[in-house]
Amino acid sequence: MFIPFGDDVEKNSAPFVVLCLIMVNMIIAVYTADVMHADETGEATMAYFMEWGIVPANLEATNCYTVVTSMFLHGGFMHIFGNMLMFWALGPTLEELLGHGKLLTLYLVSGLIATGVYFGMHMESEIPCVGASGAISGIIGAYCMACGPDTKIKTILILRRVHRIDIPAVVYAMFYMVTQYFGFMTAVEGTGGVAFSAHLGGFGGGMLLMGLLQDPNKQIVDQWGHKRIRTNGEFEEYEEVTELESAEDPDAETEPAPLEMQCTYCNQELSYDDEIAPKLFRCSSAECGRMNFDASGIPEKKSTVKQYI
Repeated sequence: MFIPFGDDVEKNSAPFVVLCLIMVNMIIAVYTADVMHADETGEATMAYFMEWGIVPANLEATNCYTVVTSMFLHGGFMHIFGNMLMFWALGPTLEELLGHGKLLTLYLVSGLIATGVYFGMHMESEIPCVGASGAISGIIGAYCMACGPDTKIKTILILRRVHRIDIPAVVYAMFYMVTQYFGFMTAVEGTGGVAFSAHLGGFGGGMLLMGLLQDPNKQIVDQWGHKRIRTNGEFEEYEEVTELESAEDPDAETEPAPLEMQCTYCNQELSYDDEIAPKLFRCSSAECGRMNFDASGIPEKKSTVKQYI
């Protein structure tokens, strides 16, 4: 069992639209669960899904609103849990890449495309179709287009034990498409279950929409080992300069080079602290205290510093 819970792209803002859509879906799911819990015969539940879900055979101008309302209905806990978990894993990165309005457009239009594909392939069906899976499939397709092969989806793998793995986005998308395709090819017409055709339609719709909605000034880059979203131009580059005269940077703290000079009379090591005049040094030994003149010249005081430009 795969449980995605995020990706490795650093975000700088809160996913406002993602949170709002998840909240709306959860509120409707709670209401749906209340309807199902109070229904002992199942008739009220079926009537509820027939009214607000999309039924291709009954779709008319008077109930065309169901192409939208069906995207916010779910048939049970695992149905909504899987959809919203995937949306939470991928949606925040897409929201930062596209912006709030474009992400909402991507979500809704992908869901409409998925519903349209399902309607076109099952026009005679009287089984209500519900769920946000078509919209979420569009999110997966758009994410694959926008984030490239290097982006990893953080996933929990439950296989006897719990493992944490990072799956490349392209691998995840390909695995998803293959499973949906085989599910579509093996599905029995008229028996209900998973609407694989809607998933495939939403996935393709999301890929196409990403090409139209993506901001060319925003892209995911690998910066110093971290994936970040770059906006309008390149990150600032730094060039290191190792040799600068201390006079060029008067505020820099410099450390004088060793004097490398001894007292001519007692061989006591001298330092710049013993200098009493230019090139004139007094021996620091209490027993000597004589003057020493550096006739060969004193090395220029230079320092090695780092400057970033």
